[in-house]
Amino acid sequence: REVLIKYKRDLDIIAFACEHLYEKKTDQEESEEFIKSVVFSTKNVKDYCKKNISQIIEKSTQVLKYEDWMQVAKDKARILYYASRTGCEELYDPFPEIDELFEVFINDNYKYLSGENKKDYPVMLPKVMQHFVKDKTALIVMDGMSLFDFEVLVRKFPDIEIEEKESFALVPTVTSISRQSLMAGKYPVELVNPFNLRDEKKGFCEAGAELGYRNNQIQYERGYSFSISPTTKLLGVIINDVDDIMHGQRQGRIGMYNDLMQMAKENQLSKLVDSLRDKGFQIIITADHGNTVCTGAGSSRGFGVETETRSKRMLVLKDYADLPERIQDKVLEYQGYYMDKQYQYFVCKKGITFDNVGESVVTHGGITMEEVIVPFIKIKAVQ
Repeated sequence: REVLIKYKRDLDIIAFACEHLYEKKTDQEESEEFIKSVVFSTKNVKDYCKKNISQIIEKSTQVLKYEDWMQVAKDKARILYYASRTGCEELYDPFPEIDELFEVFINDNYKYLSGENKKDYPVMLPKVMQHFVKDKTALIVMDGMSLFDFEVLVRKFPDIEIEEKESFALVPTVTSISRQSLMAGKYPVELVNPFNLRDEKKGFCEAGAELGYRNNQIQYERGYSFSISPTTKLLGVIINDVDDIMHGQRQGRIGMYNDLMQMAKENQLSKLVDSLRDKGFQIIITADHGNTVCTGAGSSRGFGVETETRSKRMLVLKDYADLPERIQDKVLEYQGYYMDKQYQYFVCKKGITFDNVGESVVTHGGITMEEVIVPFIKIKAVQ
């Protein structure tokens, strides 16, 4: 039992391996050895992931609603986690045909998501603040954290109960647009300037005031080390670790896995969560966007609106300028749902970024599941 509690997120793959287990593992040491040598063996991981991929592909033949896409994204993140843990590179892009269907969903149905409301989670990030409790709430925004990243980080998290859901980020999935919308509780078209983060703190404080918090009850911080005022009841914390790891990453998915494991071992996030829980905060952990692995196709700088982002997977053209012919086959036009209609918006196709030619990078800005669907986690305060 103690062993299974330790691997509670892996019960499904353990059960899969046990289908071929013909002797009982009653000893704790034997059980641990079985999990390490059999459950997480390359063969078992491949078999388990291929079975799940087949099930997901079969499900995708139906019309998928946004809730279905959230589940598909979560299932894909788990497959990517096991693939990275065992180094099964052939599973890093498990079902490209479903990614194409997700593009269709974004083009056809993303515009309707603002009208969807759920009691337990925000369908879109601008609705996160509607899920704050009226007492003490801390919002931790892990910039750039995908569902895959959370799968890695949560396994080194304290042994506390979490309520785990997902939300849709804003497209284009860049920090200035999506995180600012999250913190201000507004859609990009409602922001003074969605292309930079100058007013992020101001937007968060104004959103808190609209919820009924007084000025001395609202606090905005960055990083892990800060003092909390005794009067604070609404705390916003921006943590850039995952985004920094991503933009410095040149080893693809396995590199992200290794660096995130190291980050998790440092326990800074878990220590922050413990500290906030001890102070009576209800804690929400989410992200402004996720990330995906791409290959550089050359620079696209020199035209359009230059946003404050390290992402090179999106373009914003003003005054309806012409899209250069050399990049037309590398991008998709995005209809600019929730965005200012005086601009044209283009996102790179899957696996493409306007970084140096041939360079492997982990980045964001596009409309893949890994970039658009992000974790929404609730952690209750200590009673």
